[in-house]
This record gives sequence, structure tokens and C-alpha cells, in this order.
Amino acid sequence: RWLRDGQVSVVVRPPEAATEPRVATALRLLAEGGLADARGGALRLVCAVGSPTGGLPEAAREAAARIAALDHREQAYAIVPDAATADAMREVTLVGGSPLGLLYAARTLLQMVRRRDGEIAVPCATVLDWPAIGERGQWGGNTHDEVAWNAQWKLNVIEESVGLAVDAGGRTTLALEQSHVSRSHALGVSIV
Repeated sequence: RWLRDGQVSVVVRPPEAATEPRVATALRLLAEGGLADARGGALRLVCAVGSPTGGLPEAAREAAARIAALDHREQAYAIVPDAATADAMREVTLVGGSPLGLLYAARTLLQMVRRRDGEIAVPCATVLDWPAIGERGQWGGNTHDEVAWNAQWKLNVIEESVGLAVDAGGRTTLALEQSHVSRSHALGVSIV
């Protein structure tokens, strides 16, 4: 469905999930992709985390139930339009088995969206996706600098060596830079 910029609004269910780092990243990515303008109204994106059932269309509730039974359900997600045709579509529900699943749903939707001259095309497509392998990623090399690249492809693990430091008291410690670990977590990548 082709829409002008500013015609898509976003609702998070449950509302308190919006502050979770991976959900916040999903919302930021949707906004950067033109899919989260508060002025919207022609199309609404509902971002649902876990198995919320209240207020969701039946197809989205069914998708949430299917996700709950999957292997690696924390990474599973569904994209469910409320209609069978783009012209009739008024709402698209992104259901994540966890905040990570919701982030993956947002990334997939953004990969399917097309833009031209101040307009955005949101597909009328139903997607149910989950990984066969729980941990996907890389180790060694320049992994510290490749978190964002890994995240965009839903590669969720990077193995890194710990740093050696000496604190003010002369004690030697092994650690990872906590801000790097936190940024990686918000993007859906675990540093191990």
C-alpha cells in the first residue's frame, strides 16, 4: 500500500515494552524508515511483544500462539496485515516472541518497504519466521567493529576476547567494555 510520509503510526503492546533496549531500537529503525510518524492515521503498526491477546486481530493472535510453540521462539516473529489486499489494509501487526523477535520483525518489514518521492510502499504480506539455529554470528578478526553489520542480517552472536586492565588498586581484571556490550544488546547481538 502506497502512503505519503507521515501516514503511519505505531502502537506498542504492552506499552511498557517500548523502553526495553531492543524494542526501542526497533521503534527507532521504524521511525528512520518512515514508519512511525505520530501524525499517522492511514496505517497503524502494532508492535506486540510476547503473547498479548487483547486488542489484536485474530490472525495476529494465532501467529502469537504459533510463535509460543516454536524452537528459538525468543527470536521468532510474525508480520500480519489485517486484510488480504493492500487497499483494504489499515493495520499491520508485528509480533515478536520476545523483544529480540520484535526487532527482527521490524528489520524484515523495513527490508520489504519501498520508497519513492515522499511516498512509502508497505507490503500486504504475512510472514512467520524463526531461526533453525539459535546462535549465528562470527568470532575473531574485527568483530568489535562489525556489530551493526551483523545485526542487520540477524546474526546474533559475536565472540570477542576480553581486555586486560589494572585498576587503581593495582588489581588485574579481565573484562569487556560495558558500553560496547550494552550497545550490542540493544541491536540484538550478544557479545560472548
